[in-house]
Amino acid sequence: MTGHYIVCGMGHLGYRIADLLLRLGEGVAVITEGSREDWVGDVEARGARIVRGDARSAARLRDAGIDGARALIAAIKLDMTNVEIAVEARQLRPELRVVLRLFDQQLARQLEKAFGIRGLGMSALAAPAFAAAAAGEHQIATFALGGQAFAIFSLELTAESPLRGTSVRDLEERHHAAVLDVDGHEPEGPPPRLRLEPVARLTLLARREDWLALRGKPPAGAAVPRSPRRRVGPRRSWILVRDAWRNAPLLLRSLFVVFNALIALSVFVFRFGMNLSFVDAVYFLITTVTTVGYGDYNLRESGPALKLYGALVMLLGSATIATLYSILTDFVVSTRFEQLAGRRRLPDGEPIVVVGLGSVGFRVVEELRRANAPAVVVERDPDGPYVRAAGAHVAVVLGDGRFEETLERAGVARAHAVVAVTGDDAANLGIALAVREVNPRARAVVRIFDADFAAKVQTSLGLSAALSASLTAAPTFVAAALSPGVLSAVVHDRRFLMLARQEVSPDLAGRRPSEIRAERNVRIVLRPQAPDGAYVVTSGDAALVAGEQVVTLTLRALG
Repeated sequence: MTGHYIVCGMGHLGYRIADLLLRLGEGVAVITEGSREDWVGDVEARGARIVRGDARSAARLRDAGIDGARALIAAIKLDMTNVEIAVEARQLRPELRVVLRLFDQQLARQLEKAFGIRGLGMSALAAPAFAAAAAGEHQIATFALGGQAFAIFSLELTAESPLRGTSVRDLEERHHAAVLDVDGHEPEGPPPRLRLEPVARLTLLARREDWLALRGKPPAGAAVPRSPRRRVGPRRSWILVRDAWRNAPLLLRSLFVVFNALIALSVFVFRFGMNLSFVDAVYFLITTVTTVGYGDYNLRESGPALKLYGALVMLLGSATIATLYSILTDFVVSTRFEQLAGRRRLPDGEPIVVVGLGSVGFRVVEELRRANAPAVVVERDPDGPYVRAAGAHVAVVLGDGRFEETLERAGVARAHAVVAVTGDDAANLGIALAVREVNPRARAVVRIFDADFAAKVQTSLGLSAALSASLTAAPTFVAAALSPGVLSAVVHDRRFLMLARQEVSPDLAGRRPSEIRAERNVRIVLRPQAPDGAYVVTSGDAALVAGEQVVTLTLRALG
């Protein structure tokens, strides 16, 4: 067996990788110690070689045909196990292309820089899709290039769309969005003058800011970036007062309300008891409560009962002021302790609530932070590995997300969306159903491990999105094994789309992108632009320059 790809581990991710390679017509050998028998039977029936055993064993790697393999993908859940597999594989085949599943992206960067081993995180690849679904965006994949954030988006034109009648050339030249396909078909040749009509379905590649400008509005749920030096306006002051009141114990709040009610009632006592006008009665009451009188009005000529009542009001005023000071002191001290403990308060507005702080949940929170969207985390385990790291930046509510009481404490009643990404499908569905009871308007995005079941659940339960992290991440793992320099890959409309950064070789210098596309079926979609080298959508057909770093799009049909 030669010219094939070795997949180590066949959990959810490994199975999706093997399945995708087989759909691309590639040879596959799978090394697995234990997997679902239906998965093993499926890939074996379609031509994959199954090797039972530990992929860290040189003998098992030889059984899988490592001497003739094109690449190896280690997709086991444990980072160090995948690193051990890579070390063993490189000892047997030093030039073999190796792709690892690694949560630790710092380690991944170091391995790639030192040894040319590509490390990808399933959670890091899947998180943008969950965050986009929560915000209501039709985002398929994202990648970073030269400090810029690019994404692949899906857009459906309607009769009311401002883009109706726009040409593909206009989209690429004026809106800086590369049209990857129209209704499942790639536009032929250079940017055509094809007019887009409803109901057309487009797949676009663009920078995030260009996409937002194209839509004409910011993403739902995103917070507006604020200046580092914020003015304390009326709304900000009201928020501080509200937070201080909510933070105070019930006893203090009750006393403060009762004391103020008695003080308000005293206006009428003094008005009728001293025969004062309403305004004079208010004035007299304030001087009595604050104990700054008496000058113009006093109780010297009043009866004993009214004098005793006046003395009571003085004590009442002192008690009210003391209660107010207690509320403020409690707020200041508790806020300071929360800051020292790394805990944060719930954000204002309509936050996105992430339930489950595992590897995927943590990456989703990071993605929301990058998008400047207000986020809240709900986690059951106070000693979870990511609780402290997440709590340094967002509010963390401890509790079971399936219970309405926990969701209410997390602010789900006013949330824009809830993302359920625990490691249990049943728990995620339970959370989505509980969210309906607390806030029927909130978007419900759930993680479902089985991709086929996810599609059924989304339709039958009316969820905003049901996503499989392994299905979302698998295309990029496959693309990284097929070709170096891969930035991102997706499966869309039964086609495999692969974006890679490549250097223009001397033999291609002076050639035009349209010529390369016609000869090699590779489209150049992004090119660096002078003077800063920022990448822009390729809208013209200028000749290529030797050494130029371009981004290419390759499409392959799936079986």
